[in-house]
Amino acid sequence: MHGCGRRIRTVKLADHLRKARQVVDAIARERDVEDPVPVLNRHCPVCDFEPRCRAMATRREDLSLLGNMTEKERAKCREKGITTLAQLSYGYRPRRRRHVKSTPQHGPPPVRHDHKLKALAIKKAQVHVVGAPNLSIEGTPVFLDVEGMPDRDFHYLIGLRYSNQGEHIERSLWADRPEDERGIWQEFLTILRGIENPRLVHYGAYERRFLKLMKDRWKTSDEDAEVIDRVFDTSVNLLSVIYGKIYFPTYSNSLKEIARWLGFEWTLLRASGGKAMLLRRCWELTSDDGLRKDLIEYNIEDCRATELVTNANPCHLRQRQRRAFTKAGSREYRFA
Repeated sequence: MHGCGRRIRTVKLADHLRKARQVVDAIARERDVEDPVPVLNRHCPVCDFEPRCRAMATRREDLSLLGNMTEKERAKCREKGITTLAQLSYGYRPRRRRHVKSTPQHGPPPVRHDHKLKALAIKKAQVHVVGAPNLSIEGTPVFLDVEGMPDRDFHYLIGLRYSNQGEHIERSLWADRPEDERGIWQEFLTILRGIENPRLVHYGAYERRFLKLMKDRWKTSDEDAEVIDRVFDTSVNLLSVIYGKIYFPTYSNSLKEIARWLGFEWTLLRASGGKAMLLRRCWELTSDDGLRKDLIEYNIEDCRATELVTNANPCHLRQRQRRAFTKAGSREYRFA
């Protein structure tokens, strides 16, 4: 039986017995091979089989669980016989303090993410802090999250969460069509002008690119331009504070994983940016008000999660709450 139409053809094996046995043996060998080992990648969140593959990778402590580790880095680990997170964690050594050179440096060295320390944090279920990172938010923190359709260069939802006289205020600015984008941008600027010394706090670089794009796309008054420049220069990317400095016992530095480790949960099942884009497309085709409410709730919950991670950031803990250990001139902190 062969072909899409399942056509049947009879073959006399007596005339081709040797070849037929080779084919049958090859089929039998393929059936005996075990299922391929799943390797997680950045496309997994939008796949229906993601829970199954992640569960298999978790049981095996597979290195692909680490979201920041590339295939090339995993291959180097396998060459050394390192195939699990536990094995990787034993290779961590605190960084040695470098001697200060007499020649002036052009700038601070780039921050690097240590996969071994990340594996150690996961194994011990502790937060590890390298050095003394600083997070200073002077003014009124405004937690920002933006949803958009990258393929159309269109931003349809802006979420804000801030406090005013002890009261939490949440605002959601929705655009039905690309023509409405300018309207929610102007409303966004109006809200910022009503907040005393606003400091935008967001997770990742998407919101910062959004601010720059909106400033160039929609011409504003001099007053609005001043507001945009001020909030752009003082905005805080929480991910840049965490990267390479604070190691949560999570497989990646994504907002979803860190916030869930801190006890936060999204109302939307398997919430992710990819699923939000799918829901937006479904809303455009059906105009279902329930989908619109789900997207707005998901966006606001991202703002709440960003606030939670900001308040739980080890940079905000007092010095006496830190248990320090020093080795080879490197200062690090562990949080149980």
